[in-house]
Amino acid sequence: MTLHGWRISAAGRPRPFAPAGEDLDTATLALPPGLYTTLRTFGGGRKALGLCAHLRRLYRPLPALSVRPQVPLERLPGLLDALTAPLRPREWRLRLVLHLEDGTLTVLAQPLVPPPEWVYREGVAVITVPLVRRRPELKRTAFIAESRAERQAVRAQGAYEGLLVRRGRIWEGLTSNFFYVTQAGVGTAGYGVLRGVTRRAVIFLVRRLGLPLTYAALPVAQLSALEEAFLTSSSRGVVPIVRVDGRPVGSGLPGPVTRRLQQAYAAYVARRARPLKGWRCGP
Repeated sequence: MTLHGWRISAAGRPRPFAPAGEDLDTATLALPPGLYTTLRTFGGGRKALGLCAHLRRLYRPLPALSVRPQVPLERLPGLLDALTAPLRPREWRLRLVLHLEDGTLTVLAQPLVPPPEWVYREGVAVITVPLVRRRPELKRTAFIAESRAERQAVRAQGAYEGLLVRRGRIWEGLTSNFFYVTQAGVGTAGYGVLRGVTRRAVIFLVRRLGLPLTYAALPVAQLSALEEAFLTSSSRGVVPIVRVDGRPVGSGLPGPVTRRLQQAYAAYVARRARPLKGWRCGP
């Protein structure tokens, strides 16, 4: 799978380079430490969803970390449009890594391989893993290395994702946010998790559909009481969870609330995805 990479500083134009490895995570770990965000394109590589939210999440922590970015935030939409123009009409996963040592930026692009249709139709199995994300408000590249053992455990058990457990509660996924459905409505952790861009969109849709919403990390002991569960991420959207640690969630099939949110999210993407160069992102 071909990866593309560009190093960008204030001094000049983006300099292309050949990233290490065959996937975004391997390529990221070969770079200097930093913060990162990952998004996907739509519309034949021309559009993005929530682009400004991705970029602001990347840039917002920098003053507190005493890091001065070399590339202004408002320049990035046009820059991403120019970098990806020769790669169209294929869809891509884009990862931006802002390096903490000098404020430079690396952009990585990997061809998007969407999950197979059965993932959305039949749902997936996940496992719980004991792992703490330190300072979840920061999406640090170091977490990719810190979670390596847990990712291997997920693959070894044939699971789709790992759910992070601490203090007996499920907070989020290794690479996703976690939602659950009970008789009381939809629930998700309200703090102590990465504030995913797709998570924010789904919370908006939950409220728009008039569904009750609770902010609380789920106690592992209450897994048997779930009616439904699902994960969200920018590259995958809304994915039903039908088994956790080998035990079925609800009926063991994707439920009606998850189905409604899948449909609502698809309509949201069609309505809100905009051309890369059309985004105007201030600080």
